[in-house]
Amino acid sequence: MLTGGLTGGLLGGLAAGLTIGLTNGPTGGLTNGLTVGLLSGLAIGFTNGLAAGLAVGLAAGLTITLTNWLANGLTTGLTVGFTVAAGLTVGLATGLVIGLATGLAAGLSRTTWGWFAAARWWLALRGQLPWRLMRFLTDAHQQRGALRQAGAAYQFRHAELQRHLAGRL
Repeated sequence: MLTGGLTGGLLGGLAAGLTIGLTNGPTGGLTNGLTVGLLSGLAIGFTNGLAAGLAVGLAAGLTITLTNWLANGLTTGLTVGFTVAAGLTVGLATGLVIGLATGLAAGLSRTTWGWFAAARWWLALRGQLPWRLMRFLTDAHQQRGALRQAGAAYQFRHAELQRHLAGRL
């Protein structure tokens, strides 16, 4: 009887397991398959999408950043370059003008004519001498007879006129 109960229990358990397995197996397998497939698909899609998104985002970000850096760097470089070139041009022109003026002043100060020209311009600016001094002296000598010429110098013809003008100055 013991064997009959064991056999009956095994057969009953086998029948129940088979019944439950046949009724729940396809639905459980389908459910498990869908769950595993969906989760695996989501995980793989998320990972691949994240990697692709990061790659595209990084590439776009680097491209935009490099383009901005290049544009800003080029703009800044050209601006600074033109500023330096303009400053160099102004500096060279200023140096040339100052150098020429200084050289001219130094050269003229070593000659008698330079001192004569400086004195003539200074006195003409102050209104104490005519601007066209040589024309004035030539007129006073040739047309008016107030001066006589002795070599390269002019002298007053009358000593009294010379004393009179010397007293006024």
